[in-house]
Amino acid sequence: MQPKIKLAAIAKNEGAYIPQWVFHHLKVGFDQIEIWINGTTDNSVKIIEEIGAHHPGKLVVRNADALLEECKIRSVNFQIETYAKVFEETRASGEFTHIFFLDLDEYWISLDPSISIKEFITRQKSFDTVSFQWLIDIPNYERDIFTPILAAENILQKDRHVKTLIAFSEKKTKILIHNSIVDDGITLLGNGDELIETHPEQEHKQKVSNEYFNETKRNIDQFFILHLVYRSQAEYVASLMRGRVHVNDNNVFKLNRFGYSPYENDDQLLIR
Repeated sequence: MQPKIKLAAIAKNEGAYIPQWVFHHLKVGFDQIEIWINGTTDNSVKIIEEIGAHHPGKLVVRNADALLEECKIRSVNFQIETYAKVFEETRASGEFTHIFFLDLDEYWISLDPSISIKEFITRQKSFDTVSFQWLIDIPNYERDIFTPILAAENILQKDRHVKTLIAFSEKKTKILIHNSIVDDGITLLGNGDELIETHPEQEHKQKVSNEYFNETKRNIDQFFILHLVYRSQAEYVASLMRGRVHVNDNNVFKLNRFGYSPYENDDQLLIR
């Protein structure tokens, strides 16, 4: 059976990045993209509808404001609740074989442009989940605003966190943000290695183990998640204003960011 893959995301005031994010993922082989818009004052919905009009069946936009308010009242994680809802609705439809959850600053990357997400799946042995490690951009004072996601040469920071492709099955599945728990599941990494949990700190395989990371941090994986935390200085500052209401954090600013300060260490990789 030919894979059919849905990509799903939540978004808040990220209209400036929607076209780039959508067209990248359509190009690499995702069949449909579903975006749940919440707490938004920009023109994200109009942008998605305009793109969707030229690509019938490829884009779905949902208003998630009511679900966000419900999650606040119940004190539950909006991002996980949304992902779980999309997962169950999509599985029930029977239309798709796989689903992937990414943020609007995350991009699935194949270093070989001829290998799409579909081709990747067909080459794999049997799996329930395949997780791809983050490679994070580095602060760069010379970077212009709204540049392409990758240049001819890129210095990226490898990270233990993963994002995960899930195969639909009848197995009981608990959705998490970075990975999901599948009963008796086969859990792989994008390079074919088994994703193993050696310590509870990995939080159900949402990160690779410290041991695995230290052994492989200099390896350049052919498939990974490009996580654009920093971009240009102006974009970085603007991103702080989106907050983290989706994880029940009511602070005005995103507090899981640590400043736009260039740094170097032996985990950084040159990607061409």
